[in-house]
Amino acid sequence: MSGLLNDWLKWMNDWSPVAVEKAIQKTVDEIVDGIRKASDAYENYMKASHSYDLAFAKAVMGFDGPAYAKKYAAEIATAQERTDRDAADVAYRFFDRSNRALEKKLDALRSIGASTRQAYANAGRGEW
Repeated sequence: MSGLLNDWLKWMNDWSPVAVEKAIQKTVDEIVDGIRKASDAYENYMKASHSYDLAFAKAVMGFDGPAYAKKYAAEIATAQERTDRDAADVAYRFFDRSNRALEKKLDALRSIGASTRQAYANAGRGEW
């Protein structure tokens, strides 16, 4: 079992249908919050990417040396913009992966919820 799931299972000590439904709702809320964060991070990535593209184009056009050196000079001149763009990309990918993990957690909770409801429905049957 993965470390995160194992930690979560330790935290979840009440497996009643009500507790499972509360955990499902909490996870849904986390997904909604994660979607907002991912959307903001993607917007920041797109802005940083656009800034990098513009700065790179300006650096290429502003270089007065030989044609073969324009690209290299532009790379050097726009190193900070590229770093900013890459950092924004890392942030977006982090939130995207986190959201996918939350969706898997939600699937697991739904499965647990179905099993729990079935166990409660069957409780006391067949004992006569």
